[in-house]
Amino acid sequence: METIFIVLSSFESERRKIISCLSAQYPSLTLAKYEAGTLSVSAFLEVMQSPDLFSPSLLLILDKVELLKKEESQLISQFLQQKKSHPFVKSCLVLSGSSFKASLTSLPVKKYDLTQEKPWERLSRLKQWLQEEAKASGKTLAPQVINFLLEEVSQDFGQLQLELAKLICYVGDASLIDLKEAKAIITSQHSLNGWQVAEALIWESKIGSKEPPFEISLIGQMRYHLQLGLQIASLIELKFSSSEILMKIPSLKEKTLDKYLPVAQKKGASFFKQGLQALFECEIKCKNSGINTEILWTRFKACLNQLFLN
Repeated sequence: METIFIVLSSFESERRKIISCLSAQYPSLTLAKYEAGTLSVSAFLEVMQSPDLFSPSLLLILDKVELLKKEESQLISQFLQQKKSHPFVKSCLVLSGSSFKASLTSLPVKKYDLTQEKPWERLSRLKQWLQEEAKASGKTLAPQVINFLLEEVSQDFGQLQLELAKLICYVGDASLIDLKEAKAIITSQHSLNGWQVAEALIWESKIGSKEPPFEISLIGQMRYHLQLGLQIASLIELKFSSSEILMKIPSLKEKTLDKYLPVAQKKGASFFKQGLQALFECEIKCKNSGINTEILWTRFKACLNQLFLN
């Protein structure tokens, strides 16, 4: 095995983009993609050892590695450590998914990990990407257009690609894309994004009719808000003032603290601790059980609502 890559993102469209860029770096390799759960590990290992006669050099992709069982990921890890090179195979392996098992961390890999991004970091990256993509097509996006796309349409990478392509085609030879043109061709989704869902659930215990379909990325957004709430509530219990809390949590803005402080004071650290435990259980079941994720998400929201009412 020539090179091993690990590509991690909660958004499948972002993983596809990274893999597409990797594929462009290895034009001589034939793309072969598989999904964990649809192919046995023994069959996958056989593919790695015995590629097709007419495609001896592969860019071999195993997607959704979060679905691998512990023993399956251990088998892959052991195989790769023992067979780092094969006399008949010169290929690259890409392990792709929203998370990966600990047994795969010992591999000598190149990692593209977007799961550790803070929400504001991801937002900044998407803004930069939108401008660069527009520039590559000879266009300039007005700042209001970028905000419109991210706030009113979607923060999903794949959806943004589609909407930006529509905008570029719509304006024709014009070099500047302004908000008027964006509103003329793109319809606002008027749905809450992941950040807003997490904020509404944790700090207000409500969502309403605009909640988007469940995505695993919501887990990360919820975890951020629960951990922030635990920090604030713990500092309150230690008798820290508002100004001292802001010094302890530099990323927290004064207006945001004013908004969150009453809930943290009322519910206390135990609410956020129990919320984190319930979220952890939801995440584990989403990744390792066959239960429908929408059902698991609904259960978690009911649990959080009960904690909020207590």
